[in-house]
Amino acid sequence: MASYIYEPDVAFFSEEIIAFAHEQDEYDMKQFYIANDNPLKGMYYETAFFDLKKQCNVVLIGIVKVKEGQHQLIKNPEHNVTIEAGGLLTDVNEWERTRQVETSVSYRRRQIV
Repeated sequence: MASYIYEPDVAFFSEEIIAFAHEQDEYDMKQFYIANDNPLKGMYYETAFFDLKKQCNVVLIGIVKVKEGQHQLIKNPEHNVTIEAGGLLTDVNEWERTRQVETSVSYRRRQIV
């Protein structure tokens, strides 16, 4: 809370990311499922991080590994973490970039079971 006083821009950005984006220039946090046919499958996180930044201007911030139905959230993963089918990637992007990300990574909504 004190950081909101000393870092008001960080506070503003945090609130924008948490809230649903309503305008094209607002930011959103999204999570997308890695299907077997996803081009990111098998890629190192670091490679995907830079490719998505360059191609779509989005920033990956985490990955979820799913093992035996258990989710393991890895925030800001090391460079050598591998993206696996069945997992999830979390990114921050401008609302207007969402469609571009969905197209470039064969976006799939996760099936909730």
